Amino acid sequence: MLSCSENKIEANQQENKVDFFEKQNKQKIYLLKSTDSTQDWLQYDQLSDYIKKINNEDFSMFIDNDIFLKKFFKEMNTSIPDDLNLSEITSRISVVETDFWLFIDKLNSLHEKEKLDLQIEKINISFSNLNFQIDKIYIKKK
Repeated sequence: MLSCSENKIEANQQENKVDFFEKQNKQKIYLLKSTDSTQDWLQYDQLSDYIKKINNEDFSMFIDNDIFLKKFFKEMNTSIPDDLNLSEITSRISVVETDFWLFIDKLNSLHEKEKLDLQIEKINISFSNLNFQIDKIYIKKK
């Protein structure tokens, strides 16, 4: 039989585990094993920096900056290195872009801010999938 204080301690421990898991999940990104394939791809580096900012909860550059983001993703799609300019990569960039727009939409909505963590996680997953696919293509070409 547990006392009330033991129940509170157990509940707090459960909450701490959830917080840790969520923060840990937000930071888990599949990183490229070989950066050779992206070393000259400026937009990829910028995307990686934007995702770091989002994970650090620095949203300032994304608020009311739609024109810049549209231009960025257009440039990203047109600047894909030739050896990576494949449907597997373009489709994953498209998913990253979609997740970014959903994030921006929630960021700009006063009623949706509590759902940002889920959208940040989706961005991390889609970016991880892009990285995984880049590695997969790079390994095939070796």
